[in-house]
Amino acid sequence: MAEDIKTPEDNQPELTAAAAADSNLEKGTSAQGSKKNKLRLVLGVIVVVLIIVGGYSYYQGTNYVSTDDAVVSSDTPTVSVVVPFAGRLASWNVKVNDQVNQGQVIGELSNQSVLALNTTVAPIVSSSTMLTQRLLEMEKVRSPISGVVVQSNVALGQGVQPGQVLAQVVNQDHLQVTANVFETDVRKIHVGQTVTMTVDGLPGVTLQGSVARIANNTESVFSLVPNVTAASGTYTKVAQRVPVYIDFKDASLAKQTLVPGMSVVVKIHIQ
Repeated sequence: MAEDIKTPEDNQPELTAAAAADSNLEKGTSAQGSKKNKLRLVLGVIVVVLIIVGGYSYYQGTNYVSTDDAVVSSDTPTVSVVVPFAGRLASWNVKVNDQVNQGQVIGELSNQSVLALNTTVAPIVSSSTMLTQRLLEMEKVRSPISGVVVQSNVALGQGVQPGQVLAQVVNQDHLQVTANVFETDVRKIHVGQTVTMTVDGLPGVTLQGSVARIANNTESVFSLVPNVTAASGTYTKVAQRVPVYIDFKDASLAKQTLVPGMSVVVKIHIQ
């Protein structure tokens, strides 16, 4: 029986199939290699970003103590305007943001209303000219300090009582920043260190200052909210904040542009 003789044309389909298989293999290998390269690239970018972020965080933590728990305040407390007798306001001459001087008359009580609301005083006053003059003087409502009226709580004709806060006045000649810093960072802070500050109300402006003093207590010591855990005999450890007081380098600029209560972001230079 004669052997079948294969011609080159007969081998062509097999060669074509083999070539196609090799091509598919090469494409698969190439695709896998491309995916691996992309994965390496992504991982490399992530590593670089982590290194940059870590380095920046380390640099910031080593050279600065920062906090956004800070406000513009006055180094003298806000002073309340009160009256010694109950009465009705016959005049009230101030409003919020008015400048006042110490001792300036800003309102007056009605003589009749004072005597009517203080019946035990009326017969004594009516029998003495000196006491009458004294009462007239005490009816005048005066500002206790020089400064700016930041709160006005009464209106003309309103009845008032002793101890009632009619208004509040703050001395804006001595503005500062009160920054609450975590107790773990206080050891890094010293009086005289340079401070840079940004105020929400002055976007794009950086103010300069220095650490004036550090409080000897945490913010929670004088909190109006009682410490329930301490009263019950248990204690939950929470990082406390210590007030740090910062003076402005340019006090006149601060007086012109800032008011108490503005939010501040503080960066204290510890190196």
